[in-house]
Amino acid sequence: MLTLASLRYLLEDSATLSERAKKVLGFTDNRQDASLQAGHFNDFVQVLLLRGALLAAIDDAPDKSLIDETLTQRVFDQLHLADADFSANPNQKGVAADNTRRALRDVLDYRLYFDLRRGWRITNPNLEQLGLLAIDYLSLDECCADREVWSDAPDLLANSIPETRKHAARLVLETLRRQLCVKTRYLDPLEQERIKNRSHNNLREPWGLTEDEQLTASSVLIPEAAPRHWRGEFPVVFASFRSRLGRMLCRGKLWGGQSNPDLPKRFTPELYGAVIRHILSALQRYGIVENVEIAGLGEGYRVSGGALRWTLADDKTARTEIAGLRVTDNVFFKTLYRNVAGALRADSRFLHRLEAREHTAQVDSDAYFIFKAIRGDHFNSAS
Repeated sequence: MLTLASLRYLLEDSATLSERAKKVLGFTDNRQDASLQAGHFNDFVQVLLLRGALLAAIDDAPDKSLIDETLTQRVFDQLHLADADFSANPNQKGVAADNTRRALRDVLDYRLYFDLRRGWRITNPNLEQLGLLAIDYLSLDECCADREVWSDAPDLLANSIPETRKHAARLVLETLRRQLCVKTRYLDPLEQERIKNRSHNNLREPWGLTEDEQLTASSVLIPEAAPRHWRGEFPVVFASFRSRLGRMLCRGKLWGGQSNPDLPKRFTPELYGAVIRHILSALQRYGIVENVEIAGLGEGYRVSGGALRWTLADDKTARTEIAGLRVTDNVFFKTLYRNVAGALRADSRFLHRLEAREHTAQVDSDAYFIFKAIRGDHFNSAS
């Protein structure tokens, strides 16, 4: 942040320095450390741009929300990227330029979905953890109000009001989404290989994927405990009775407490299994989740990427509807992302001009000995 503040002064406020002098140099005793620090800076700038563009895109949308079909194009438009920012060959035109932009949109879509994963990032919390972004689910209200769908469910579900069912269903959906149990082609391993190839051929860093970057594929949720023989051949999230999701679904407060005659004195694994499987079945009938057959495990589930609706969170949403998420009131990062979103909406390209690189600062031997003679002191070549 100190570097960003210094560069803002140099690039926007300083009128006396030449363009060549407008840079910040940092010194370290190890080239690997310099490379790491440069990478951190570039990643930080890219995350600022991507999250700021997402906020700006949602705020500019007619209904203040985005769905899978419109998400990437709207974010791409808000980034205001020039071809030279991301293209390996910025002079190309026609279909070649279109393919490059398509490759970038694929990378952006992957990064947007990946940023939804559960995690506690203290140094750079994501938009949902800051209470700025909320994810809704299309048709969820209709599903939870449909008595026919819940008629053969356990009494605890069948006799509940729609709001209670919605709360329970959101607990399941939020677990699926934050564990990246999401069905979208951007989290499909085969499609990710194609995205990496297109990125390598068409994009330049930092917007392109690096050769050694390991992309995270979609997981599948299994509503039971992991079998002993399971060795992780496939990315699976097990949501048993004793899991985090199991503990949240078994809380009496969720179902109205002791005043609810259908709430048992003790939640059993059998009742939990019946409840969660019926929730998943109801959501499947409305296309909100989809089932996946896993060899050796049976039926698993993913939330459909087409069912997600990306919206701006209000105070009520941030506190009462983000189920199971630890939210932070970090005023600094909230203000930072809102400011970046505002700058992008005003067509600012300040952040686009920033790039960090490592440099050895080596000079040839003649220059080194001349410099040593002028200074008249003794030091080794490493200094």
